[in-house]
Amino acid sequence: MNLRSTIAALALLASLGACGYSQDAPVTPRLGGTEWTVTELYDSRVLLPPEGGAPNILFAVEDRTASGSTGCNRFSGGYTLAEDRINFGPVAATRMACPEPLDRNERKFLRALEEANRVRVVGSVLELLSGDTVIARMRSGVAAQ
Repeated sequence: MNLRSTIAALALLASLGACGYSQDAPVTPRLGGTEWTVTELYDSRVLLPPEGGAPNILFAVEDRTASGSTGCNRFSGGYTLAEDRINFGPVAATRMACPEPLDRNERKFLRALEEANRVRVVGSVLELLSGDTVIARMRSGVAAQ
C-alpha cells in the first residue's frame, strides 16, 4: 500500500468515526423463518424425558407474534422488537398438566419470556437477555414453511 492509499484509508476511517459509526451499535436480529429450540434456561441445560418435549418458539415477523411449545403446552402472544430490545406481550397457553421435568421447563421458559428485554443472535444461537444476563439460549431448527 502506498502513502496516498494509506492516507485515503485513514481519512475514510476518521470520517466514519465522525459520523457516529460504531461497530458496537445494536442491530435488529433476524428472528423469523426459523424454529428456535430452547437448550438452556437460567444457566441450566433443559432436561428432557426420553420421549422429548423441548420448548421452542417461532417468530411471525409480519404480525409480530411468537408461538410455540413450552415442551408440554402450546403458547402464543405478541412481541415488539427494536434494535436489540425485545418485549413479549401477554402470552396465552394451553393448561395441560405436565410431568417433570417438562413442568419445570415450562415455568422457566414462560418466566424468561416475561423477563426478556434484549435479544441477540450469534451464529445459530439466539439468546434472550434480561439486562446483560442471558436467561435463555436457543438453537435454530427447521426453517418455517
